[in-house]
Amino acid sequence: MRAARAIAHTQVAMNDAYFHATQINAHSALAELAAHRAASLVLQHFYPNETAGNIDAQYAWMRAQIITDEESEAIAYTLGQQIATAVITRSMQDGAGRTWPIHSRPKYFSGIWQASYPLYSVNPTEAYAGEWQPWIKPSPNRYEPPTAARPKSSQHSSETQQVWEVSKHLSAAQRQAALDWNLDSGSVTPAGVWMQHTVKNLINKSEPEQRHQFATCATMLATVSVAMQDALIACWRIKFRDWSERPITAIRRDLDKTFTPLVSHRHFLATFLGMRLCRLR
Repeated sequence: MRAARAIAHTQVAMNDAYFHATQINAHSALAELAAHRAASLVLQHFYPNETAGNIDAQYAWMRAQIITDEESEAIAYTLGQQIATAVITRSMQDGAGRTWPIHSRPKYFSGIWQASYPLYSVNPTEAYAGEWQPWIKPSPNRYEPPTAARPKSSQHSSETQQVWEVSKHLSAAQRQAALDWNLDSGSVTPAGVWMQHTVKNLINKSEPEQRHQFATCATMLATVSVAMQDALIACWRIKFRDWSERPITAIRRDLDKTFTPLVSHRHFLATFLGMRLCRLR
């Protein structure tokens, strides 16, 4: 959730700075420089513990690649700062600074979320994320799926059995799908993988004359990152509305005490793999 939030704010800053700059000056170099400056400042805000000077050095390198005059560079620098300030101000007001109090955990019921193998983390991750400010109107909060099936119901038993059975007979395609989404920690998992796919699509599927158009890339990356964060906000809201147990919890209790998903070294991927396998029929 934190990675998705940082990516969305950064990509929106780049996109907005670029298109605001084109309204002032049609020179694409000026617009690109404004976008890079906005991104560098937003990244410094979200990653204050980054090595001192590292992000500014990357901006300086980007600036060196863009040929422009001093006046245009000054305009781009100022505009990038203005957009970054607006985006950073938004981030300070989106509700992500709240700390979830443990007394908010609901009373025990059959099928409630529990710490699970392999980390057995007692407290859930980002319990307030479902209340963060979304980007798009109408709000993603309009989605109200049915309450998840509970233990001893036929639907819960059927879904648990299905995940267990599929996991025992994974095809090569299913194994590869799980491994492709199980990337390293940090901004890559799970948010960054969507950005990687977007970049690949921009490179491989765009018309040749569009592949290096900054405007095309900025718009696409901003669109994907905003959709991704809003989708996660909606997902987290329902997760903490229902407090439903993970598939691994149900399988270990009802079917196989030693069950381990193919991807298990990230505790949240137990849920993801179960959901993924149910759809790979």
